[in-house]
Amino acid sequence: MSELKIRSDIEQKSLLLKDPLFKAKLATFGEYEGFTRGHVKEIIETLLDKATAETCYHFKISLKKGNVWNEYEILACKGSIQMILARINGKEFLGKKAFEEFQKIPSKPYTQAIMEITKIEEKVLTSLFKPAPKITVTKPTEETKPPPVETMPPSVSREIASRILPSILDKEQDIRKLATVYTEVYGYRFRNLRIRLAEDVIELLIELRSTSSSWIRPEEMIKKLTYRHIGPRLDKWAKTKVPLKLVLLVNGKRLELAR
Repeated sequence: MSELKIRSDIEQKSLLLKDPLFKAKLATFGEYEGFTRGHVKEIIETLLDKATAETCYHFKISLKKGNVWNEYEILACKGSIQMILARINGKEFLGKKAFEEFQKIPSKPYTQAIMEITKIEEKVLTSLFKPAPKITVTKPTEETKPPPVETMPPSVSREIASRILPSILDKEQDIRKLATVYTEVYGYRFRNLRIRLAEDVIELLIELRSTSSSWIRPEEMIKKLTYRHIGPRLDKWAKTKVPLKLVLLVNGKRLELAR
């Protein structure tokens, strides 16, 4: 781990990993390289190799110890960790404390590891840190106000069916892999996935079976799948915010969440 250094402002920067807008920008402007799974040593070696490259990477790591999965999020550029967040045994750590926990990974009895990798150019990342410029709009006077023009709104369903749905269906196998991996992370057994257009949303129906290793309630898991694991990937592949409804069938019980 000595190959990696941390920024002096890592405490403040790491807070961005809790900002949904910043995370959405990472997913939109980054290049998703996929995910890898294996032994902890192999995953860490891959991370160190990429984190010291001449560009920036965002890593999401899940590590299994017993029936518990701990998680790390790291953004690194050229061997320097810009921000880091850790979720360990239900507790959350940011910045230096999270880095200290990260350094302890090789000494802990983790049995499985999964890592998602997104590459993002440094100049693009720098632009994400800049606040959006404020635009002042001058209100027109009554004399110069143009008459209102009535326009028919475009068909949302037609837009989804013609442009968004095909791009999602092209990635069906990748979505199936994501659903399999991340439901397994929470101790569930993946059974099936169906994708369809339901009115004005893309509906993903995932069939699961709970096991003796299931350590999180389905009501909590559906939130994590929607907002953290699957939703951002769909936005990236479709190059737009996907109107998503996730449906879980767990042991025959149905749960729905639309974002």
